[in-house]
Amino acid sequence: MQKTRDSRTFLAWLLAALAALALLLGYLHFYGDSWLSSDDSSEMILSRILAGEGGILTENWHYSTELRVLNTQLVWSALFRLSDRWHLVRLAGTAVSLVAMCLCIWLLCRWVGREKYTGWLCTIFLTPICPVYFIIMLFGIYYVPHVSISLLLTALFYRCTKARSRKEYVLLLIPGCVLSFLAGLGGLRQLLIWHAPALLAVALLSLSGGERPQVRRSGGFAAGAFLWAAAGYLVNSRILSGRYHFLSYESIHFTDFDPKRVWQTVIDWMKLYGYRSGGKVFSADLFFNGAFAVTVLLIVCSAIAVLRRKESYGPGERLIVWYYVSALLILLLLYGFSDMEYADRYSIPLTVFGFVVVLLGCTDGADGAKGRAALLVLAVLIGIQGVGFYRTYSGERGGIRDEIVAGESYGSWGRKATSRSLLCR
Repeated sequence: MQKTRDSRTFLAWLLAALAALALLLGYLHFYGDSWLSSDDSSEMILSRILAGEGGILTENWHYSTELRVLNTQLVWSALFRLSDRWHLVRLAGTAVSLVAMCLCIWLLCRWVGREKYTGWLCTIFLTPICPVYFIIMLFGIYYVPHVSISLLLTALFYRCTKARSRKEYVLLLIPGCVLSFLAGLGGLRQLLIWHAPALLAVALLSLSGGERPQVRRSGGFAAGAFLWAAAGYLVNSRILSGRYHFLSYESIHFTDFDPKRVWQTVIDWMKLYGYRSGGKVFSADLFFNGAFAVTVLLIVCSAIAVLRRKESYGPGERLIVWYYVSALLILLLLYGFSDMEYADRYSIPLTVFGFVVVLLGCTDGADGAKGRAALLVLAVLIGIQGVGFYRTYSGERGGIRDEIVAGESYGSWGRKATSRSLLCR
């Protein structure tokens, strides 16, 4: 009976996720061209060059912020070898990348014992809560690789706390270290959004009374992954930087504490969860901000429940919550005490893990009706936000990227391309 109920729950949420993906891809097919910018065309042009050269890196390109190693160019360049239709390649590449991210979600949910709610989490990840999330995650898919890597590492991180033998632990550690090294080759970002917070999470788990064997295993995994990611970054900054053209992070300096940057980070974090400012109180914004309040309340209550109810949640679940807390704390400290370039989109790979925390908090061992109802309510609220986004930004005006078309992209190969003329082919 329980297995049948779980299968129905899994299927129901899977259908919801498929509907969210179909709606997104349909919107991108009909209206995606209105959102194009020079950044989007640059990614496609880079992938087209790589397809022609037959490699995954090229010296004939000025990368924008970081070297693309384990990134979207792997998908798009492979598709360019099959077709030269830019619009088709972009749409298919987006679908492949998002499905790959959903597979990472499935692995995490399976290992934490929430496999039947895989579709729920996928639905949340595939729904445009706000314009910035849509542009970066669902349209440009810039951070999909980073989020996917973080999901995989978190799954391995959790699983190592339940390793029953040294062999099983090593089999988890090896892919974690390899993945970390490859991520480090691309730059500093993955170190900041996963590896450093993971180390802090282990320390917080230990201080909060975590069991010694689990702390030791998770600490070994976090330290090993961090060292290999750091090794990858050293290769990036000392070797690859001499051959390829990309931004260096070595010019970042410590500064006096800047509360304005911290406050701006908090405000942008709120907006990524759906908060809207500037509208009238008695308008549709009242609903959206109410949905934001429910989302944050569920995240906070779920985090407290997982950390306090040790009889219902194991050290692995608490480790994931501590990772989320640590990631947000490091983000605030980074922008409060350094002059590192800031943009609201930089918080996306961290804020999405708030929904992982909600899933854990609402589905303990008992998996009660209140938890299931909370998940359903949150999914409905976010679904309404997503539908509202599609209705607001449909048509040729292109939403908040109105008139951002025909952007020029340059590579060291000396050609100039126009985003609309290329990507609408």
